[in-house]
This record gives sequence, structure tokens and C-alpha cells, in this order.
Amino acid sequence: TRVASSCVVEISSAACVGLQKIHYYNGSEYGGVVSAELTLTLLVDAIERAGGPRYAVRQIDPVHNADGGQPNGNIRVVWLLDPQRIRPVDRPATASQTDGGENPDASPARVAPESPAFAGDAARGWEGGRKCLALDAVALAPSGEEPLLLINCHLKSKRGDDRLFGSVQPPIFHTEEQRSAQVRELRAYIERRLARRPDVGVVLVGDMNEHEFRPPMRLLDSPPLVGLMERVPPSERYTYNFNGNSQLLDHVLVSSSLVARVSDVAVVHLNADAAAEGRASDHDPVLLRLRLD
Repeated sequence: TRVASSCVVEISSAACVGLQKIHYYNGSEYGGVVSAELTLTLLVDAIERAGGPRYAVRQIDPVHNADGGQPNGNIRVVWLLDPQRIRPVDRPATASQTDGGENPDASPARVAPESPAFAGDAARGWEGGRKCLALDAVALAPSGEEPLLLINCHLKSKRGDDRLFGSVQPPIFHTEEQRSAQVRELRAYIERRLARRPDVGVVLVGDMNEHEFRPPMRLLDSPPLVGLMERVPPSERYTYNFNGNSQLLDHVLVSSSLVARVSDVAVVHLNADAAAEGRASDHDPVLLRLRLD
């Protein structure tokens, strides 16, 4: 109910909503399936009851316990789209659900799911984690249809890094190498897609689990992508609070072709500053507005 209210009130029934950490329908009590259909139906129903649109859902079920998060929870990222304003483009995936092999044009698709950056690499101490979700869509603008490539991410968590003010100084960020590898896969995917169709506007969002000044985000925030979080006033530029340290972990980036059409980027502070019992999440949402004439 709180998430639904946030979608309708605080982020103004956005045309497209990127969700992270959606569990399969029975939480952590694994029942032999990984479907989140019931979870998402309850959320979409609640949003509609709260006065929002009837969102269309696009996601891909993970392999059991292969995408990180709570054991047996089978979390994944999800796109919600208001079909009156943005239409998903559906193209069947192959059984492997890869983005660059048998069916590079699948939509929705998971980005490089078999790469060690996402699938894990025991030799390097990398765990399997959430797979980024790419979706082709068409924005229904007054002047016509605008092609978009929407990518929703939840990169490797910082669990395992040394604390900023802990006993190890300078702190070692053990998980940064894997996030950098994930970013390289993301960039390669986007570059392949733009090489085939340069007119597509790319919007990349999500919980990157990384600060804007660290190497993974610096690598991601370079052509053909442009990071937008610097447009948020410094005093508002945080989405998460860890042990009293407000920090920016959630980001929005767009391709160069969309930069001039960005009208606003804002962090909606409704969770990070709230007491645990009064919030819907531990992260704040980021709201992007684009002018599509």
C-alpha cells in the first residue's frame, strides 16, 4: 500500500516505473517456482485503487537462487509502463534469454546474464547477482512515436566492503571490481544497440550501489551515456542513509540524444529520512521528466 501510494502521489503516476528487489510471490519460503506474478498483480491493483494508471508489467523470472538477495527470495528488477503513454515492444527471447547471442533483439531481455560479472565467478569471489533488464518501448508523444531503450539495473551490493570510518584505513572496496565489470557489460550492450539503431533514446536507471565519484560510475557516465544526478542540488543529492551517512546510490543516465530533452531530475525524499516503521523502502526514488514533443 505504501509503495502504491508513493507511485501515485510522490512520483505523480510516472509513465514508466523501474522497480528493484521484487520477490517471488511467497517471500523467502520457496515453493518450487520463481514467479512474481502474484506480487506484481497485488501492486498493480493497489496502484490503480490509489488513483494511478493500470500499469503493464514486464520482467523475466530468474533462475532459482541465481540472482542474489535473500535466499529463496528470487529477487528481480521489473518495469511498469502506463500503456496510454508508453507501449512496450515485445519480441520473444530464446531459451537462454541472452542479449547478444542467439537472439540479440529480444525484448524484454537480460543484459549479459551469462557473463561472470552477473552470473558470478568463484575464482574471483564474485557472487551471482541481479540481471539488468532491457526493454524496447515506444513513447506515445503528440508528434508521433519515440523509440526508447529502457534499462533497469540493480548492481552488485557493497556488502563486504570496508567501512569508510572503520579500523581498516584506507578502506578497501572489495566489491568495486565486480561492479566495474558489470558496467563494462552494460556499456557494450548499449553500444551494440546504438550501432544498429542510433535513433533510439536510452534511459538507464536503478540502484547502482555505487557513489557518483567512484570508478564504476565514472566509467558508466561517459559517452554515449550522460549521468543526470549532478543536476540535483547537492543538499538533495542522496538516496540512501547508511549508519548516518547520506549517500547517492541510485542513478539515472540517458543517451546523448536525450540530454536536451531532460526537463527535470529530482530525488523524492520519502524513505531515506523516515523512521523504519513509516517508510516503504530504504531507498528514495529518483524522478526523471523528459519532454517528448
